[in-house]
Amino acid sequence: MTAFQLLDPVLSSRGAKSIPILTMDNQPFIWMPAEMHHVVYEPSAYNDENANRVNVCFAVTEALENQLKIYDDVIIKALIKDSQKYFGQVLSETQIRERFANSIKTSEKGFSNFRVKMNKSGRGRCQTYDMNREPRQLPESFLSCSLKPRLCLKGLWMMGRDMGPLWELVAIQVDEKD
Repeated sequence: MTAFQLLDPVLSSRGAKSIPILTMDNQPFIWMPAEMHHVVYEPSAYNDENANRVNVCFAVTEALENQLKIYDDVIIKALIKDSQKYFGQVLSETQIRERFANSIKTSEKGFSNFRVKMNKSGRGRCQTYDMNREPRQLPESFLSCSLKPRLCLKGLWMMGRDMGPLWELVAIQVDEKD
C-alpha cells in the first residue's frame, strides 16, 4: 500500500500555493523505479539555456505509467477526503479530477512523457552515480544514456483552479551507451 500525507497548503513569498507531501512518518516520499529509463529530450528550462533548475522528461513505460497512476489516485483520494481544507469548498471526485494534472502528460499528437524537476548545481543538486555507484558528473548528453532515477514527490503545485504533483529528481544512476 502506498501511504503518504498531504500537509496544510502553503503560500510562497512569490504567492505560489502548494501542498507539501510527506510519508506517514513525516519523511520525504522517495521512489526509485526498478527499471532504467530514457529521456525524450535534453533537460532544459523554458527560454533559459543557462538555468540551474531544469525539466527532465522521461519516456513512459508500462510499469512507470501503472505506478504513477497509483500515486495520482492516492493523491486524488486524499484531496477528496479533505477538499474543504484544500479548496475552501467540498468538491466531488469528478470536480477534482477535472482540475488535476496527472503525473504523465500526453501531447495532442499522442506522445506521453513524465516530467520531473532537477537542480544541476548548488543546494538540492541531483546526485549522480555511475553503474558501480561511484559519484560522477551529470552526463554531457542525457539522450545517449539510460538512467535509474531516484525521485521525490515534493507536493502538489496549485495554480488557479489547476493542480498536479511536483516530482523532483534527487539522484540518478547513469549507464552511458557505447
